Amino acid sequence: MKKFLALVLAAMMALSMVSAASAATRVYSTFGSYLVDAVGWYFVNDTTLLLDAEAGTYALIYKSDIFGTTDPGIKGIKNIVYTGTCTVAPSADGETAHLDVTLDTVDSILFEQHEKAWGRQENINFACVLDTANWDDVMDDIYSDGCEAFLENYSAFVGTTITVEDVALDYDDVTLSNKIVAGLDGVNLDIQ
Repeated sequence: MKKFLALVLAAMMALSMVSAASAATRVYSTFGSYLVDAVGWYFVNDTTLLLDAEAGTYALIYKSDIFGTTDPGIKGIKNIVYTGTCTVAPSADGETAHLDVTLDTVDSILFEQHEKAWGRQENINFACVLDTANWDDVMDDIYSDGCEAFLENYSAFVGTTITVEDVALDYDDVTLSNKIVAGLDGVNLDIQ
């Protein structure tokens, strides 16, 4: 009876998660990692695109983790969430399962970093949170140019077209996954 109840609860939870997620919202991601051997630091960077094609909106999430091999105290976590409007079209590369997502605006940026690895950056070199949607006087102390300047200075990628692969566009191809396939090379999503 306990196994049956556990199965029923698991099924109910799975169904509630599926129904809670909007059918219009899709998730695409990519990641990379590398070692800076001279200092013994590993960097792991994840980029995730949440896309609501029907509404023409996106959230682009950049996450960077740093940890040291020779000094375990060297670590850092940085999360940046850009939101704005976008245009979605069939991909110019001609692939059936690809879409081109052009980032038209950046309406807000949520920036958060902590741990000591960020202390060597030039500008924002300490643990902090900056949120253009909820800017306050404390954030002015951190970024003295103000909210509008912060938003303007870190929106340089507006106009970038990101190509994504979408399983829903070709269910018969079992090799597909929802991922970012092109468009981020040379685009700097980091804030320093």
